[in-house]
Amino acid sequence: PRPPPSRRLGDRHDPATALEATRDERQAGSGRERAALELAEQQAETLGILSGRLPAEGPGVEIEVVEGAEPLKAFGLFNVLEELRNAGAEAMEVNGVRLVASSYFEDTSDGVVVDGQVISSPYRWTAIGDPSTLETALEIPGGAMASLRADGARTTVTQAGRGGGGGGAR
Repeated sequence: PRPPPSRRLGDRHDPATALEATRDERQAGSGRERAALELAEQQAETLGILSGRLPAEGPGVEIEVVEGAEPLKAFGLFNVLEELRNAGAEAMEVNGVRLVASSYFEDTSDGVVVDGQVISSPYRWTAIGDPSTLETALEIPGGAMASLRADGARTTVTQAGRGGGGGGAR
């Protein structure tokens, strides 16, 4: 005996419904995979910037420190790095040396050494982050810039990259 026509019609739709369900599962799965891949790429870029392997661009500040009659000490320059980190700088460099989490400043007979490289006055910094926050942090009374000035240095802090330009740390 033959099933009623409505039963046969239902049988024909079952494979289509199963295929549609499989398609929907795969699309949802590929959407999750795509989102996971995008997240992984974003994290890799962020880690590349933070580790100094990738260049960083964006608004921030440019700092120039010119020592006076007495050479500046590594500690005073390291304070600039710490002020910038505390103010949320995303990437920094001084005299072409990219600063990362493991960066160090050291006084040597050749002058100040940063991550194994001798740097000298004028010390030119580029820091990426919110320009007004970075500038405010650097200029707080008793902060990094005030300490350098007390040691005889001339300092300038300039906001950079608002409105489409962009500073950069390489």
